[in-house]
Amino acid sequence: MGTLIPTLKHSFRVTLENVVDANDPEYFYAIEGLGMMYQIDKYCPGGYGNAYSMPTIYEVENLILKRPVFTTKSKINKWCEQALSSGIFAPTIAHIFILNNDETLNNHWTVEGVYPIGFRLSSLDLESGSPIVIETITLAYSKLTRLDVNPTTS
Repeated sequence: MGTLIPTLKHSFRVTLENVVDANDPEYFYAIEGLGMMYQIDKYCPGGYGNAYSMPTIYEVENLILKRPVFTTKSKINKWCEQALSSGIFAPTIAHIFILNNDETLNNHWTVEGVYPIGFRLSSLDLESGSPIVIETITLAYSKLTRLDVNPTTS
């Protein structure tokens, strides 16, 4: 086994199947919500008060993408607006990539059953905070899988 190298945060690239392809990826400065866990229920079947736990429901968080607002709408912006204004949601698959400084691939996650549930702009306030307007896109999803970037051959 080679030396383990920690993942450094340089840039994040997102593609959405049937929305944004690998030839035209979109970049974000923050991605939150890459997580999964089982909800655990405790059972006390009787006898001496010994409880045991069983996993019941697989849960994921909402995926939150943040970046500055640009002068033109991106493909992801158009996809979100169309779904949120029409109420018609067509779940897709997202690919999230962490890139190294030289733009080579460091990590890759596949997120299934993705659809938009929210879009928000930062406060338009000249008195305090950052002068950059930030957009936040919130996506629901059903499954998260981390893919092996450098598979070892046997």
